[in-house]
Amino acid sequence: MKKEDVFEVLSSTEAGARLLIEAIIGDYGVQDFLQCVFWGLNEADQTRFLDSAIKKAGVKA
Repeated sequence: MKKEDVFEVLSSTEAGARLLIEAIIGDYGVQDFLQCVFWGLNEADQTRFLDSAIKKAGVKA
């Protein structure tokens, strides 16, 4: 199976995507991964994700 095919299979499910993310974090670290992803998003999405994370963490902002 080609690497492109493996990526398609893994990225098509939440469990597979988690495996990919864990592999990337394992190689690059959490902060580098988040900086690549988070700061690539527009401001509205950044705000939405931060609000969601704050709510899930039970933090009052």
